Amino acid sequence: MVRLPNQTPVNQMAKSLPWSIHENKALLRAYGLLVDAEAEGRYLNKRQLVRTLQAGILSNRSKGSIEAKFMNISAACEKYGFGYVTGYRPAANMQRSLLPMVRQWLTIRENAGLPMPGDRE
Repeated sequence: MVRLPNQTPVNQMAKSLPWSIHENKALLRAYGLLVDAEAEGRYLNKRQLVRTLQAGILSNRSKGSIEAKFMNISAACEKYGFGYVTGYRPAANMQRSLLPMVRQWLTIRENAGLPMPGDRE
């Protein structure tokens, strides 16, 4: 852990920062990969997916925060009448600011004829 003089440790800074649009889009793309894999009956390693996200745009986010955000996406999917990815049950305290983005993502997937959350082989 890198500590800046008289400041918060670097690995704790992101905990208080709001999620950016780019981070949310990366999470929705990753969630889409999970939806596609489930619909096709393929196994996709969730741990490896989280590690890949942490190695990229979500390098300042913890494993737990990424998984909690996936559960927020599941809650939004359920709110809009869809299922969710196995292993990421809907969070009880859904992040409301994520709703419009998830709704748009669901609409795009539905209009494109892509598998929807809850579609399983």
